[in-house]
Amino acid sequence: MSVQDGPGAAQGFAGRIFLAWTDLRGSFRALLASDPGEGRLLSLAMFSGILAFLGAMALLRLSPAAASTDEDTLIGQISAEFIGALFFRTMMLYGVAALATLALRGLGHRHGWRDGRAALFWSAAVTAPVLLLSDLIYIPVTQLDTTAAGFVQAVGPIAFGWAWSACLAELHSFRHIWSVFVTLAGVTLLIVVLLSLVFAL
Repeated sequence: MSVQDGPGAAQGFAGRIFLAWTDLRGSFRALLASDPGEGRLLSLAMFSGILAFLGAMALLRLSPAAASTDEDTLIGQISAEFIGALFFRTMMLYGVAALATLALRGLGHRHGWRDGRAALFWSAAVTAPVLLLSDLIYIPVTQLDTTAAGFVQAVGPIAFGWAWSACLAELHSFRHIWSVFVTLAGVTLLIVVLLSLVFAL
């Protein structure tokens, strides 16, 4: 059973998430072919948010500072992480999807807003387990080797960038995923530099 079989495939949602990495473009093509409604797209964003929350909880509990954190502070941190992961993060995904679609429309691409959201939300969903795994092993690795810990931290964002690049390449008929990835990386770096300059003023 391949990832292209759509929402009714026997492997289920979890299977489609993991098998997506064998064919990112094909898995996104299957999602679009199933004509997902807004509710299903929102569920993808929420799924990624739930795993992001679990990762944040792992970092809180595994951190060396966790033992000295009082209960009220810990409850406050958990509440903030929960709201951030499921509400603000979801709103951020909607905003990023809208800005990306607007930018691509400015370059002459005419795919709809829903398809732009589908590309980003599917990327977030298939990357969520990778981000969770990196969070789970980050603290133990930090105690052994800070250089390796930096690499572990970078795996999640790189995986997300590659997944989103694959979905955008499929959506807009770009031939190579890597060219989209390099463009996204360049734009992200430019934004970081600009924000750094603004906050430095």
